[in-house]
Amino acid sequence: MTQKKKRTKVEIYFILYLAALILILPDSKKKVDVDNSTSRIDIRLVPEKTVLNLRMLKKNGTNRIVRFDSVNKIFFDGKYDNIDFTYTISDVNRGETVEINELNNSKEQFKITENLQDNYIDFRWNPDFNFDYNSTYLVKLTAIIEKNGHSKTSSTQFTLNSLFLNQVTEEDLVSNQNDSLNNDFLFFNTPLSLPTNLSEMDAKVSRNPIITFADNEWKNFVRIYNISSIDDLVGPPKVRIEGDSLLGGTAKFESSEGNYFVFSGMSPTYDTMKVNVSIKRKVDNSEFSFDFLVIPSPRVAPNIPDVMYVGESYNINTKLESSTTLSSYSVIKSDNNYEKRFNNSQFSFTPTEEMLGSNLTLTRYIENKRLDSYQLLIKRTPKPVVEYIEIKDNRILIKTKSFSLQKGKNYVMKVKNSANLKFSDIIGKSYYDDGFLFQTFESERLDKPINSIEIQLIEKNGQSSTLKRYTPR
Repeated sequence: MTQKKKRTKVEIYFILYLAALILILPDSKKKVDVDNSTSRIDIRLVPEKTVLNLRMLKKNGTNRIVRFDSVNKIFFDGKYDNIDFTYTISDVNRGETVEINELNNSKEQFKITENLQDNYIDFRWNPDFNFDYNSTYLVKLTAIIEKNGHSKTSSTQFTLNSLFLNQVTEEDLVSNQNDSLNNDFLFFNTPLSLPTNLSEMDAKVSRNPIITFADNEWKNFVRIYNISSIDDLVGPPKVRIEGDSLLGGTAKFESSEGNYFVFSGMSPTYDTMKVNVSIKRKVDNSEFSFDFLVIPSPRVAPNIPDVMYVGESYNINTKLESSTTLSSYSVIKSDNNYEKRFNNSQFSFTPTEEMLGSNLTLTRYIENKRLDSYQLLIKRTPKPVVEYIEIKDNRILIKTKSFSLQKGKNYVMKVKNSANLKFSDIIGKSYYDDGFLFQTFESERLDKPINSIEIQLIEKNGQSSTLKRYTPR
């Protein structure tokens, strides 16, 4: 007797498991797509200053303003279909928070203007100056961005400090104002608890990479966000350089104004140099670093004609734009009061009569510093000449040579002669070669033999050849 094989429950469970997987997969993909779409929405909010300070000094019962930072700008960038902003002001000392907006400003001491076209928000602070205590406010800005049906939130913040300096005497104030090395004496000697949840520092480097001639001075400008000035840092920025073989390359911190910092140095003779800059913020000891490249290029001479003639236009290429990304220009100057600056690397130049015999030079500048100079040789336009003259088929043939860099600008218009013969330019015989136009003229038929003839060529530009006697071949 044959036994019938029983099906197990495992097979049923396995089929149900596969069906469940199939149902789950579309939802999973949709969730991934939503996550990816949201991740592609990006906007950056950067306040120009991280701290605004109002510093007051009481004198004879009246508050006197020592320093007041009343304006801040919050910059934003990114791609979006719609953007909305909300603003909250929190009194850190009292634990109170109020929400304000651009149209319904519930606190008269704050004014907000949204400039969506220029991608920044203008914040103005007009506090009550009648107080005798320190206070700290936290301004938080939140942006809700919408793109392709999805939304994302981004935020930043900065601090407002009202500092009552009743412990500072007027002598201290005068001493502080006269001491350029200790401008923030009052601020740093006032007890103050600053919030440490500030936005992360960021930097916008003006030029990266810097391309310039080898062994040449360079300069770069960097704007560091979320600090007010170098006073917010623990010491000046630290600069170091990297490269495989940096012969002559240097870098240093030069100066700063507000949150704009200037770095400078010398480009290496060869090999790319990386400049690393690191900073540390006082308020929260947070560190930040950025870098940029300095790439040397061969020193290429400008493209200048060996000789330039009066009245002719020349295209000059200083080769600066192709050799450096730094600010550059050229100056053509003579010792007879002619001077002209050219900001573009390529430009047109036409010498004049006044430049004849003068010391004319072209000087190239990078970052307002002289790079090199080149002498320019200016001459009068060459006079036309007779290349040859002959008699053929009872007619006089003359080949002329006249200076002309551009077709049609200059040519021989007339052949004056002692025999009063009429000469015609033979069409199809003219050609240009190395800045000269060659023409062939044919006289009317001779009614009698001639042994010699005086010829003078008249050009379109008014120049004439020297009157000479010729004996036809």
